Amino acid sequence: MFAARGEHTEKAEFIRWWRGRVMNMALLLHQRKGGLADGDAHARMTEALLQMAIRWGGVLLSQPWLSELMCINQETGEVGEPPQHVWDRTAKNMALTPEQAFMYSQLDRWWVSTASAFNRQRKELAGRALQAPTDVCVQAEVVGALEAVQRRYVVSAASVFVLGTTSIMAPEQLAEVWVTCWPYMPMMTAILDAIRRQHEGA
Repeated sequence: MFAARGEHTEKAEFIRWWRGRVMNMALLLHQRKGGLADGDAHARMTEALLQMAIRWGGVLLSQPWLSELMCINQETGEVGEPPQHVWDRTAKNMALTPEQAFMYSQLDRWWVSTASAFNRQRKELAGRALQAPTDVCVQAEVVGALEAVQRRYVVSAASVFVLGTTSIMAPEQLAEVWVTCWPYMPMMTAILDAIRRQHEGA
């Protein structure tokens, strides 16, 4: 993942690359479900999933424009929060086992707690900046501290991504996530929210 940080520096290039991989993954899933897959299909799917996870993680760790992609319909270009039903459908198609659902609930708890801690740090730093609006030294210190908080946040988000996509799901489940999320980019935190809603409504 760290080695892939420089693979995609242009947003449009990454979108084209990702779309092609999603379309290929949809075909592989269709073939497997229809009993049309050959003996190498599982290996091809696993390798493709690995490459997608590595590239996505590399972009997450290195490209500031990734956050913009989270709120864009990649087919229409429409900007806005992805509809909740996208994540609810994704969670449903994952078809989690009880053991997997439990592991995701623990990951969700950790992330909610961690994200809240980062938000508190940001608010504290913003308050400090507001108390000394003309103090150049204080403002510079706050900017540096906010950048450090953001770096830790990104690394934590990458950890959630890695655990959520590669450590709990089977390859076919991860393939369902990539395909079902399209035309939106996968957002593990939104998927965790959907899994929680699904569990609470069971």
